Amino acid sequence: MNVTQKKRKLQLFLSYTHRDEVEVETLYQKLSSFGFKPWIDIVDILPGENWEWSIKKAIRQSDFFIVCLSANSVNRRGFLQKEILEAINICEEMLPDDIFIIPVRFHKCEVPERLQKYQWVDLFEEKGWDLLIKAIHEGTIRRQIKADITLSDQPEASQYSIKSIQHFVKCHVKDYSGKIEIKYNLLIKPENYKKYKSERISNDLEKWIINQLNVTTQNVLVEKRYIDILLDLELEEDKREIQRELVKEIRKTLESIGFSLKHIIIDPKIDLTPLKLKRDGFIVEENNAIFATLDNRVNVKLSIAVVGKIKYFEKISQYITPDKNIMEEMRQIINNVTKELMYNADPEQFYMPVRFPSQEPLTEKLRNLIEEKLEKEFFAENVTVVVKIEETDLIKRIIKLVNGSPYRFEIQIIPLLSLGHREMIPFEVELLINGIDENGWGTFLSRNSESQEEEVKRIQEVLKKDIESNFQKITADSLMTIDITKYRELLKIARHSHSKIAKIFGLDITISQLSRKLTLVEKTRQKILHAQIENQKKKEFAKMKVNDGTEESGDAH
Repeated sequence: MNVTQKKRKLQLFLSYTHRDEVEVETLYQKLSSFGFKPWIDIVDILPGENWEWSIKKAIRQSDFFIVCLSANSVNRRGFLQKEILEAINICEEMLPDDIFIIPVRFHKCEVPERLQKYQWVDLFEEKGWDLLIKAIHEGTIRRQIKADITLSDQPEASQYSIKSIQHFVKCHVKDYSGKIEIKYNLLIKPENYKKYKSERISNDLEKWIINQLNVTTQNVLVEKRYIDILLDLELEEDKREIQRELVKEIRKTLESIGFSLKHIIIDPKIDLTPLKLKRDGFIVEENNAIFATLDNRVNVKLSIAVVGKIKYFEKISQYITPDKNIMEEMRQIINNVTKELMYNADPEQFYMPVRFPSQEPLTEKLRNLIEEKLEKEFFAENVTVVVKIEETDLIKRIIKLVNGSPYRFEIQIIPLLSLGHREMIPFEVELLINGIDENGWGTFLSRNSESQEEEVKRIQEVLKKDIESNFQKITADSLMTIDITKYRELLKIARHSHSKIAKIFGLDITISQLSRKLTLVEKTRQKILHAQIENQKKKEFAKMKVNDGTEESGDAH
């Protein structure tokens, strides 16, 4: 139920607390749009005017006193109470059934005791606004106010009024099979009733506007790519072309039905992670990934880290959609490049690149392939690839053997060329394991079932037998009397066993030291000599004691 003014405008005094300023301003706009003349201090008191006198005067001159109630105003001291008291004094001069004071509630709250005798209206209820208009109309008739307002064929107040609309639109874009979601928050205000009337909008204005939002959004975005919307959000708000186009079309639609767009927020509900990627660059990591090699007995375990930036973001639109994760796409490409290279690679070339000086190391080749692929697929630049070889059972086995060095063991030699000398000559051998022999990769892999202890023990047994066999061909004198020259010759002979270890175990070894130990006869002689020395010391000590005693006796006499 609504009203049309034919003569002067009815003046409506709005009494409120400044904490409710937003709600009161909305009420002010609504009343103004219906042809009333609402009065509030922040609009109608001019600078320099006595505000207290102006308020009292306005209350006296107003046709109705509308007191705005909320939790902010109830039981609150201040000038609001003076305004209410002034209105009650005016009301007491009127007839009992006259309507002058109209309490309105913005939400549920207590009504002050002095106002409880006046029926209030709840603006938060569906029919609240129409009841307010009806009360003003009825009060005008009862008090015979000469404003001559009558019921008219204007739309329901709930339709032709300031509206706040929130709506989610789901629509298609050019390169994405699904739908994206955009949230709208609009505040619209009625401006031209004739236009609104001529468009013959149905009773549900909000439903009509929501439908127009759906149509407008789809029309604007149908030829836009997902990446276009994303890049638009990267710009400052006043430079966003897509949003400006949406606002322009929405404003045009509203103006066609006599409304203006007072405020709008457009919030596309899309993942902004790609924008961070564009700004900060990317870091892709593949940790402890296992890859097969040309030799099905050997796998390699790698950790790969790649950093870089995307130069032309708009050229990779196929990867920038809600159903794609660009980081995962990069990771998959890195994984595929690595898998293809490793599957066709000789593991020996990978683990022992120094053995292939004429070929590019596989780790370096892998870095180059990843860099080239990312540049081609994602227009990446400043790419850095770090490849780390992680430990596998094979590497652990090699490391244990190498780090366990040096290994020491003893050999016993009976020279065959010295028939008269049947005494065993002992030597201590110090062994270093350097790694896998140049041609021993297959042999080393074939012995994978042995433990480190078993493997070292077997190596020592083979070396012991081989060195003993070679040293037996040397005369006892050469073995027993070792100067630096002879030592070097013996060490050289011992090192000939390297080839046998490489052939049997696939390992590269070094005999680092060779030292002769005392023979059994030498140990016996050493013990006898030691005993003789001890006995001689005892005799000398005893003799010294005897001499000391004689000297003491002479002194006594």
